[in-house]
Amino acid sequence: MLTLSNFLMTNNKIELHIERLVYGGKGLGRHNNMVVFVPDVITGEKTLVEISARKKDYAEAELIKIIKPSPHRIAPPCPIYHECGGCQWMHMDYPFQVQSKREILSETFKRTLKTDYIAIQPLIPSSTPLNYRQRVQFKVKHKNGNYTLGYYKQETHQLVDVDECLLLRPLLNKALKKIRELLNSGKITQLKNLEELHMHCSSDEMAIAFILYADGISKDELNNLFKEIKEAVSETTGIIFIDKYKKRIIDGNPFIEEELQGVSFRISADSFSQIDWEQNKSLVKLALDYIGSERYKNGLDLFCGIGNFTLFIAKNADNVIGIDSGKTAIDDAQYNSRKNLIKNTSFMYNDVKHRMASLLAEGSCFDLVLIDPPRTGVGKESVNLIADFQPSKIIYISCNPVTLSRDIAHFKAKGYEIKRLQAVDMFPQTYHIETVAELVK
Repeated sequence: MLTLSNFLMTNNKIELHIERLVYGGKGLGRHNNMVVFVPDVITGEKTLVEISARKKDYAEAELIKIIKPSPHRIAPPCPIYHECGGCQWMHMDYPFQVQSKREILSETFKRTLKTDYIAIQPLIPSSTPLNYRQRVQFKVKHKNGNYTLGYYKQETHQLVDVDECLLLRPLLNKALKKIRELLNSGKITQLKNLEELHMHCSSDEMAIAFILYADGISKDELNNLFKEIKEAVSETTGIIFIDKYKKRIIDGNPFIEEELQGVSFRISADSFSQIDWEQNKSLVKLALDYIGSERYKNGLDLFCGIGNFTLFIAKNADNVIGIDSGKTAIDDAQYNSRKNLIKNTSFMYNDVKHRMASLLAEGSCFDLVLIDPPRTGVGKESVNLIADFQPSKIIYISCNPVTLSRDIAHFKAKGYEIKRLQAVDMFPQTYHIETVAELVK
């Protein structure tokens, strides 16, 4: 009998046919009935790979050579694509990326829900597969007077220096260049221990806010730093400085402003928001289509952030509550509600699960619940809490099809069914998938 151990010892290099792409960006092939995962490949390709790791019931491999390339294979436009961990799919044409994401979504749901029929609409593609990101986080290292700013190489903590990222809006690339020049010139010595640089620009690229993670700095030093950065990057609106004790110091106005369907939003640099405001418009429109024109008595928006969905749910409900564990995001949501003269919303800064339990203890019920959790999803306990509110409709927005399908399986056990399911491509050149699901009882 051929065991995995013997297989790996005697067959480190193998020819592998790539059957399909999987969530996480890698390709899946089989050798002697053993599943093998390999990066940088495309469905249908014949490859030569080398086994690099073995697990209990599968193997990991590295690509050596493409024997028969896919017609969808292209030359990546980024010179550091194979070094940097920011993208996984820049080696394939964009229409095939979109098609592959739909197939991954379908396969994930079929496997989790144990059904052959899942109706998934075609993805809503991005009109800008490059230069779409408005937010970015760079790791920073300082050695011998020189600063390295970039991303970690895939599955490592090896920092890859980035001069320009093709996913970023031009203003972010301009700011990266200017900040690097300032650091290496020695003009901003206050940041000799800088560990991370976060930037967030507006969709019109007229404003940019920074978050700097470093050791302690005085208010006067931050004021001088703000002036230096403002001089180098004129679009700068403000800076948030966060030290190792999580102390937060602000200079300027560290937020940007956006507009969506006549509603204006203030977004602080350290509040969560989607990385592409243009595709966020598609995401919100899809969610509102799923909510429909029905009138609801009480709406609940879980992980509400800046009120991205809450302020629109308010048009269809008598009252809406938004809950989030991010204090700055809740401050933004409250400000956005006031500025837009929306009076039937209330926002709560709290752990979402804890606050749901409190609302249930108070006897609260909601006929509409919208969920937009982090990639970890909500889990069975929170699904049970949400079901106890007795909503007739649940809108679940997710950036991870694995946890989405898992949670929907829990909702099905509580009597909910999928009515519609569609994804919006918020993350071209990567395997990430943003999905909207409508659940009804």
